[in-house]
Amino acid sequence: MASSFVLCSLIVALLCQYVLEVDAGGNLKGCFTGTYDANTDYFPDKSVVTAAESFNISYHNNYKVVSRIDLIEVSTETYVLFQCGTPAPSETNFPNGTKFFSIPVKTVTADDPATSFLNALGPDVLDTIRSVTDFTSTVPCIQKGIADGRISTNTVKTDIVFGTWTQVEVKYTSYAENTVLKRAEWLKFFGAFFNKESEANSKFKRTTKRYKKNKSMVTSSTGKPVVAILSDFGGKIHSAQRGYKPSLIADAGGVLANVSNDYDSTDKLVADLQRLNVSVLIDETYFFNLAPSLDKILAVYGLNQTSAQKYAWAKNIYREDKLISASFNTDWYSGGEVAADVVLNDFINVFNPRVPSASYDRTWLRNVNTQVPRVVTAADCADNRYNGSK
Repeated sequence: MASSFVLCSLIVALLCQYVLEVDAGGNLKGCFTGTYDANTDYFPDKSVVTAAESFNISYHNNYKVVSRIDLIEVSTETYVLFQCGTPAPSETNFPNGTKFFSIPVKTVTADDPATSFLNALGPDVLDTIRSVTDFTSTVPCIQKGIADGRISTNTVKTDIVFGTWTQVEVKYTSYAENTVLKRAEWLKFFGAFFNKESEANSKFKRTTKRYKKNKSMVTSSTGKPVVAILSDFGGKIHSAQRGYKPSLIADAGGVLANVSNDYDSTDKLVADLQRLNVSVLIDETYFFNLAPSLDKILAVYGLNQTSAQKYAWAKNIYREDKLISASFNTDWYSGGEVAADVVLNDFINVFNPRVPSASYDRTWLRNVNTQVPRVVTAADCADNRYNGSK
């Protein structure tokens, strides 16, 4: 009788230990160390993709399947993420080329946009970054890690490599989504590799709620400013009004001008901007290693500060480079993907300076007539504005 009692007590103790390992605090922060049970769900926290169109996540007790659909290259890729301390599923059950990773991932190599997503998942995920493929990161704590020697700008061996180029271990294509909220939901993609579903879900839910609240501040009574988004490349000025931009401009209370796809002549472009009653111009011209001055930007459109005075839109030229690194890397293409609600607020404020408040300080959009970029440095690492807490 006594031995039966001891045995029962031991079983209860083991079960309690097991429950604590798997369920306490949600998904495991490290490897599972109990007795593996194929019928147990090791991921109590799960992510459901509700907006993004180019990835999905499914859960299967001790492993996850992350499917990425490349909307540009029309291809797919499959990643199987199995809980560390449990057996990996058989490769024969998955398509050729499927990549397998033990999670939570412990060491990471990432490009600049990926560092912003990882930063947003929390300091413990940020601490997994051992090397970066772009030393010009706009994440202050990445800059600090490089300065301290904790993060390398050279190739080092890590558990995983995140990037946007074709030949990379784990490719992400958040940039191909057609709304800023869909781009922001890619936080769940990254979160799956670290068992950070709870954090990713919470942050995206908060971002979505704020986005909808921000959008509700837009009223038709103020009118709809006509907006043109343009860039100079190869001696021609091109329309840059595709992708996520039509929905973003509409949500912010503007309307996109019906400009041509290309302009060989600045005279024709300026005439079109006048004819279409454009009141705001967003310039996306790339300047190599340079934060362009007003004169350089006006020159793109065949103007100078004197000739520009007769055009209303020339007084409202904006660029998405208000927040940059010391080497002129633009945070818009990294931090701007994560914080969809802040992106919307920036555009709303351009169209109506009283919203969300008269004192609102835009994060990415600067009026080139009156503002210069703000350079983010390692010294900003402790500043909540730049450490993923937006």
